[in-house]
Amino acid sequence: MNWVEGLIERYRKNPGGPVVHLSDLLNSTQVGVRTDARQILLEYWERLGEIPGAFNQSEQLRGIRDLVNGRLARFARLDTWKLFGSLTGFRIDDLEPFVVMLRISGGRCMRTVERPKLPFNLATVSGARLIGYQGDANSSNASFTNKDQLLHADYEKCVRDVVGDMTITRTVSTQGGFGEGAYYRTNVGRLITSITRVAGFDNSVDQKLANNPFPLWLHACNTLLIAGCVSALWDAEGSVNFHDVKTSQAAPFAPSGLDEIPRWPLNVAFGGMSYPEQVSVLRKPPLLLVSAALLLRKMGVVSRLWPSKASMTSTGPTAYWQLRIIDKSSIQAFRNQVHLVSAWKSGSLASSA
Repeated sequence: MNWVEGLIERYRKNPGGPVVHLSDLLNSTQVGVRTDARQILLEYWERLGEIPGAFNQSEQLRGIRDLVNGRLARFARLDTWKLFGSLTGFRIDDLEPFVVMLRISGGRCMRTVERPKLPFNLATVSGARLIGYQGDANSSNASFTNKDQLLHADYEKCVRDVVGDMTITRTVSTQGGFGEGAYYRTNVGRLITSITRVAGFDNSVDQKLANNPFPLWLHACNTLLIAGCVSALWDAEGSVNFHDVKTSQAAPFAPSGLDEIPRWPLNVAFGGMSYPEQVSVLRKPPLLLVSAALLLRKMGVVSRLWPSKASMTSTGPTAYWQLRIIDKSSIQAFRNQVHLVSAWKSGSLASSA
């Protein structure tokens, strides 16, 4: 199976989509709605009286009951709304115009979204950039770690442009990456992982193991959105040098057993591996970079994807791949369409060959 066939097979299994509805969110999400939602709920609430035993669950439905009875509206969990929908036939997504707040985490540091922009639409420049950042974000909670504070400000902007006024926090650590110095982490919570899951990402494991490509629907978007996604990918994980523009991803592989793969931080160059071991590596490229190469092609940019080295890591044998743009005309096309937030990468791109 060649690389594009592997990508197509993945898309068949998980095509994803750019629009995320209220019903797609985590069941633990607490939903606050305006009191005028009563007008669409009353008919369905009255149906409960016709269902044997339904009012036995009225205490669980008390937030909805108070709203229907005209009292001060309470928050109700999304699974409560789903129960109400299963009993009465009410379509939960019909609530979207009335939702004024989402509580997406509890505890002392509650995370909320005021004036949520339901349904959430990722087919925007900010949505495409949010997708582009995900290859470098935490798979379980979409937190983003980087030294560059400009990228954190952009990540926050993308999140709020897509979902609304979310509570976002930032922490600092000296152990956030491979180099010394302070690393900043922008914390956005599991709402974003719910959104990217609907978009087409498998968030159950880290990106290296999930091997997520960019979503299928992104290939049908205009080049402005595609350039936004590519820009975020390069801002987060790429580099700009005088003679090439490149980005990297790690991918696991099943070794042939003929070579001894050195343990990280040591590595073996791809060219120094035996032919059977090279074949093992080439069988499983990082689909994020395969899909990125196709998106670049839509922008008129020719790129080259190839493994550079391999190491034994805590998750097993790992190959490190590079997606490189080398020829001058493609670097020029990249420079004309991609707008990097990182000041030093942007400056390097402006002065590249």
